Amino acid sequence: MNMMIKLASKYGKASKCKSRLILLAIILSTCLITTIATFAISMNQMNYNNIINSYGKAEARIINVDDKQIDILKHHVELEQVGINSSLADVEDTYNYNLSLEYVDDQAADLLSYDVIEGRLPEKANEIAVFGSVLEKYEVPVAIGSKLNLKYHTGDENLYYEDSKKFTVTGILRENSMLLESKVGIGLVSQEFMSKMDSRLVHKNVAIKLEDSKDVHNRIFRIANELNIDGADIYFNSMLLDGRQKSSTKIIPFVILGILVIIATIIVIYNIYYISVVEKIQQIGMLSSIGTSPKQLKKMIVYEGILSSVKGIPLGILLGYLISKVLVPMIPFSDSVEMVFSPYIIILSAAVSLFTIVIALMKPSKIAARISPIEALRYSGVATTGKKTIKRTKNSRLGAVGKMAYLNLWRNKKRTIMTILSLTMSGMLFITFTSIFNSMRVDNLTKDYVAGDFDIVNTSYEVDNSDDINSIIDELTDMEEVESIEKSRHTVVTMEYDEEKMEQHKLKYVYDDGRINCDIYGYEVATLDKLKDNILEGALDIEKMNNDRYVIYYGDKGEDSYEIGDKVKFNVQRDEDSTYTEEFTILAKTDTLPIGNDRQNGGPTFIAYEKIVSKYLNEDNYKKIAVDVNKNMYDEAKEKIESIQEKYEDIDITEYETLYNEHHSQKSSIELIGMVLVVVIAFIGLLNLINTMVTSILTRKKELGMLQAIGLSDKQLNLMLQVEGMYYALISGLLSTVIGSRIAKSCFDIFSREATYARWQSPVKEILIMIAVLVIVQYVVTYFITKLLNKESIIDRIIRV
Repeated sequence: MNMMIKLASKYGKASKCKSRLILLAIILSTCLITTIATFAISMNQMNYNNIINSYGKAEARIINVDDKQIDILKHHVELEQVGINSSLADVEDTYNYNLSLEYVDDQAADLLSYDVIEGRLPEKANEIAVFGSVLEKYEVPVAIGSKLNLKYHTGDENLYYEDSKKFTVTGILRENSMLLESKVGIGLVSQEFMSKMDSRLVHKNVAIKLEDSKDVHNRIFRIANELNIDGADIYFNSMLLDGRQKSSTKIIPFVILGILVIIATIIVIYNIYYISVVEKIQQIGMLSSIGTSPKQLKKMIVYEGILSSVKGIPLGILLGYLISKVLVPMIPFSDSVEMVFSPYIIILSAAVSLFTIVIALMKPSKIAARISPIEALRYSGVATTGKKTIKRTKNSRLGAVGKMAYLNLWRNKKRTIMTILSLTMSGMLFITFTSIFNSMRVDNLTKDYVAGDFDIVNTSYEVDNSDDINSIIDELTDMEEVESIEKSRHTVVTMEYDEEKMEQHKLKYVYDDGRINCDIYGYEVATLDKLKDNILEGALDIEKMNNDRYVIYYGDKGEDSYEIGDKVKFNVQRDEDSTYTEEFTILAKTDTLPIGNDRQNGGPTFIAYEKIVSKYLNEDNYKKIAVDVNKNMYDEAKEKIESIQEKYEDIDITEYETLYNEHHSQKSSIELIGMVLVVVIAFIGLLNLINTMVTSILTRKKELGMLQAIGLSDKQLNLMLQVEGMYYALISGLLSTVIGSRIAKSCFDIFSREATYARWQSPVKEILIMIAVLVIVQYVVTYFITKLLNKESIIDRIIRV
């Protein structure tokens, strides 16, 4: 074995050009695998952390449990963590802000992600831990020791309790973005505070987490059933459970990209070694003639690749780490992505790269093992079938030189096909990535969030501020800089289903009763007109929508089982104590909201005429106003509109231009990251072309010298080799164009299902760039190799053995 390793090392050193190409291919492929794995794990971890930070890591909460049930749950063998919490009171709303007082033990604080970033949890009855945003809302310094006066209440008409207290802040909690957007706050109080309340007003709940994440729903239902706990008292953390299921699907694109890198690398390394073995057939035959066994020859080739991998894999992992360190923080998400680089990534990258190299070497090593001394001496480099065929070819402008170039191209079909396949894969990836990037229409994406030049959003949830909104509308109408305004309403109602629909929505929305929240958007005629080109089924009949109870269902094709003409019943809140039911008819289906809104409750969504929403669904207030202004008076309009926010509370203003620039910056970051990966993959493919061209020319020195000796001029030689390279470039370019365009369109169709802002754009420019790069690379390589070749005399080339 030691002899074979030494021989493999010397064999590699003797072919420095080949060794460098292999080393470079291994470094680049390992780098890509490391980078892809780091991206996948980092993004997956970010998504999972966001879910935990917003919704906690408890898999379920069980409400209204007694002390005996809590004790059994705490000692249950299937449960890893059990935390006790209790919602004790609601603070009187004086700032259009919902603040609840809640007790949690240490386990519940961890499970519900109430993380104390400064200070500690409360211990005394007058101590509290809150979000910094709560203190800001109550105009109290965000600091430990601050005093917070709160008036709170709990209970109902049968047993009601209210009190007020001056709390001392002992802890600042990490902000919860979901609660912050919903204008909801949590104040954590002590067990001593809870013990002083009437026990009839204290309802204990538990947050639980299983030892493992298998079959969560059934196991928790079984545990609850053992303790006689009603299933209606169990609330699953659907966001966490769905996030776990989706985390595996989210890494599928990275897995596909990794497989493509592996295939491209296998082709490159295989082709380099295949050409090398063919080039060295006579030397391998000599080794065989002096007693080297086929098994030893096979090991020699494999060891040579492994020796290259010993150098290339660590360098590739290091390069991948450095690239990831630069690119991962550039991933454009609302929350910054922190790079996760674990030992598992190193092990995975090294194992995958080594596997790729071994697979790539299997065929060349078998070829080397089958070479006999007699075959080696007779080898000429041209495969023959034993049959002589005469092909009549049409005259071409390139004449005999063009025919010779074509014949040389196919004298080793396997080498040619592998090189073309490698280049084609690189071209396909380039076309696919650039097509997806070009389809990402920043203007359409921004319009999903901002309908006008400025959007004025009513952020009030509980307080009726319709007088303020109407005053804002009057002010906008009087501004000469304003060209148009579009108003929209939004309300949340509950919905009743027949049994078939309910079973479907139970699975989709994880609700256990017969109702579910859904969103109704009310638009004016001008806004509804924008739906004309986005109706999937049915017809947009604005006259019907204006006069009666008709709605358009908003969702993807195939989502839910609604049909045109179906009746849907909405339960509407009349006041605090009563509701009424209104029946609407589904008029059409669409996949577009003409004016988007962040107030979505996760259930079905419908669109109606705004006056119908006001008349039948008890929503008299406007939730969003889209404002278009005269572009020549933009600055003046911006100043006046921004002044509105200073005069009125509960108003947010979003500017289209600002958001557009943010989205454009995010797109540029995505393009940079994607193109870095594509360029590296493309470079691996170009290595194959360079290796093929170089070895094809250098191994035919004697043959080319003989051709020049019988009259082939330097100009004709250069033309022949350029045409030969041109065949590689054009054939690969043609295949990449045909196959890549189809793959790109298929990928776009999948991408556009989620990214409704995307619009297909044929990759004509990208195809031309790809072909130009292939032509230029082959021309440059051929030019320099030909110059190197011409430095030797014809006699030296002919007599070279």
